[in-house]
Amino acid sequence: MTPRLVYVSGPISAGPLEHNLRAALDVGDWVRELGHAALIPHLDILWQFVSPHSWEENLAHDEIILERCDALYRVPGDSPGADREMEFARRHDIPVFTSLRDLHAFLRKGYNNGTT
Repeated sequence: MTPRLVYVSGPISAGPLEHNLRAALDVGDWVRELGHAALIPHLDILWQFVSPHSWEENLAHDEIILERCDALYRVPGDSPGADREMEFARRHDIPVFTSLRDLHAFLRKGYNNGTT
């Protein structure tokens, strides 16, 4: 089995930051425990403290990274940025998952050329 790279998309600034970080990191830990890698853009919040960029600049940067990922997992919650990332993934034929069960099946079986 080839390890996959999963982009963990979800709310960052909408709602309690600590809750949003925890939700994304929990998914990332789960992906790692399955033997794959997680890319968690929520961690860019640290970069913002040192070198601030606009929301649009951050999303454009994240899209460059997302294009190289094998799948996107959408953490629940309102987020215009995460919604935009989902649409970007779909336009680029990157499988999108909103269910950990479905993501788990994808990671176990490999690439299926579809979105869930």
